[in-house]
Amino acid sequence: MNSRLTVIKEDRLRKLKELKDQGINPYPSRSNRKQTIREARELMGKDVNITGRLLAVREHGKIAFSDLKDETGEIQLLFRKDQLGEKYDVLKLLDYGDFLEVLGDVTKTKAGETTVDVKKYTVLTKSLRPIPDSWHGFKDVEERFRRRYVDLLINPDVRKIFETRAKIIMLLRNYLDDHGFLEVTTPVLQPIYGGTTALPFTTHHNALDADLYLRIADELYLKRLIVGGYEKVYEIGTDFRNEGISRWHNPEFTQLEFYQAYADYRDLMVMTENMLSGIVKEITGSYEVAYGETTIDFKPPWRRVSYYDAIKDATGIDVNDITLEQLKKEIREKKLTIAFKESPDVPALLDAIIKTAVRPNITNPTFFVDYPAFMRPLAKQKPDDPRKVEAFQLIVAGTELLNAYSELNDPIEQRKRWEAEERREKEGVAEHQVVDEDYIRALEYGMPPTAGWGMGIERFTAILTNSHSIKEVILFPTLRPTGSLKTINKMTQPKNISGVISHISADVHEKLPGIKFAVVRVDSVTVVKKSDELEAYKKEVLEKFSGLTLEKIDSMPTIQAYRNLFRAFGVDWHSRRPSPDALLRRIALGKGLYTVNTLVDAYNLAVVETGIGLGAFDSSKLSLPVVLRFAKDGEQMHPIGEEKPIIIQDGELVYADQEQVITLDLNYRDTNRTKITEKSKDILLFADGAEGITDEEVMEGLEKGIEYITRFCGGKIKEKQLVR
Repeated sequence: MNSRLTVIKEDRLRKLKELKDQGINPYPSRSNRKQTIREARELMGKDVNITGRLLAVREHGKIAFSDLKDETGEIQLLFRKDQLGEKYDVLKLLDYGDFLEVLGDVTKTKAGETTVDVKKYTVLTKSLRPIPDSWHGFKDVEERFRRRYVDLLINPDVRKIFETRAKIIMLLRNYLDDHGFLEVTTPVLQPIYGGTTALPFTTHHNALDADLYLRIADELYLKRLIVGGYEKVYEIGTDFRNEGISRWHNPEFTQLEFYQAYADYRDLMVMTENMLSGIVKEITGSYEVAYGETTIDFKPPWRRVSYYDAIKDATGIDVNDITLEQLKKEIREKKLTIAFKESPDVPALLDAIIKTAVRPNITNPTFFVDYPAFMRPLAKQKPDDPRKVEAFQLIVAGTELLNAYSELNDPIEQRKRWEAEERREKEGVAEHQVVDEDYIRALEYGMPPTAGWGMGIERFTAILTNSHSIKEVILFPTLRPTGSLKTINKMTQPKNISGVISHISADVHEKLPGIKFAVVRVDSVTVVKKSDELEAYKKEVLEKFSGLTLEKIDSMPTIQAYRNLFRAFGVDWHSRRPSPDALLRRIALGKGLYTVNTLVDAYNLAVVETGIGLGAFDSSKLSLPVVLRFAKDGEQMHPIGEEKPIIIQDGELVYADQEQVITLDLNYRDTNRTKITEKSKDILLFADGAEGITDEEVMEGLEKGIEYITRFCGGKIKEKQLVR
């Protein structure tokens, strides 16, 4: 049976054919528009020639009304059979979303509605897909990003975000132009990446037969221009970093960088306050900006705190001259959630502390100043304390907004710093800087004292538009490519697993188009009944949720998404609650968390912290692939804690391997056969998604589960997979 969309498309294709059969070109190459709709509304009693997208047609015998919409507004149209003749009958071949050119008189109806009395109209574009008639027809966040063209059509607030972004860029450009800066363009394809610490994307130039990198920053080329004699330069361009995706990170993003000769980082702090506070006032009309549940005050001057003091104030750790082992000991004693494997040296651990324990507590603009020299290989050391560099970060709303520093212009010292960075690679650090011989050669010609500054446009825009994620301020953010399940599984299949790990059945896709999940294999875990360390950490987590109420749980977006999903496949979530719902309710009712074993308890912590449902299975008991599908009539499963198998209702959503159902209603109830026990060594961990939950949120839930499992149970991480 054809879906509703298929029926609509077939009907529109039929109308398209009829238009062509009548000699009407449904896709002419040009129009003769003379006015916008906004202009036409001011021309009462005059002929106008306007264009736009047709909204619903309302027929009343020999007259019909519709509305026409362009970028500037809407206006009512009046079609009369006595005026249009045979062309009136063509209206039946038009649909909501078609583009028309209209010639007619501007008048008012008896009801006082400004209207164009149509004398002539021309079809400009015949649309073949229906536009969702309300937000409820296009509410999945991930789908909004993938189909941004539809998002822009039906959500005027989204268009306002991008208009604001454009204005922010214009104001930044105007400020720099007014202060004597020259806008330049530097290479995106580079033989050596540099300018910051990040992993690059690589590509290959066929004609040159050379591997190249997409730039991770503009810095080194802009400073070459300072060497070349320019004193003030800037660039607004796209940079690319091959790193994770989060609410604050996208692999490609727009960055403003500028460099000024004969200035230092103190000059740039003052300039930053003046430039950004002025833009905030221009955009919002105030220095105070609402962001989420907080208000950010951008009125200068802004707080300044040293990097060392910021860490000590937040954690009690004095990191001056601290060694790696001392720092690890302090992290354990302070019970900070830091993964040592992912942060193998002092710079990486300090960066992790700042991100997890310091920045989240900061709302108003705050300058972190005077960084450790080993963390800023391109910055100049402080004359009175060479252990530190003249550098600052601006922190706003818990995130880094920009970086700036007095630029290192000593070529000999620069080489030493970069060689130290390359040694970090041998110590297991993935993200490090590399030696750029040509840049050192440029410094050898001499670069005057210079200060440099870089800011991601998206983060600043997200804050000023009260957007939770920078994906909301990127027209087409980077997302996992879509395609057939076969293609997705082929692209993401772990190398060490024979066959496909998992996929979603076609009927689930059809009925639940927003469904998704993520999965990871973790080998060589050590599971015990109970761990004092884990129990102590449980108490810390529960303290964070003091004051949690059932009302707060009901308002959580992920909880609402799971409940809606349960409704969609016919389960009463009041009696069988999604796992995040059930665990959070236990906390709100003062019952605490379950104690099952260290692995289950570990990922349950991730469930309550992220609001994403997780479930783990003993992979040695699984017959891959695991499929998310609807249960079949008569199927059984033997749930944990039950003496006998139960009959599963036809149509319930289940995970099943190639032998039987392994869990009911996503990760609501698991089977005895694949449950995690103290004998389990290799596991699969699943993170559940639904319409209204983004890929990013699903992956964040999975990553948090991985973090806690490896922290309390050890294990080796294999390839991860996201299935949509």
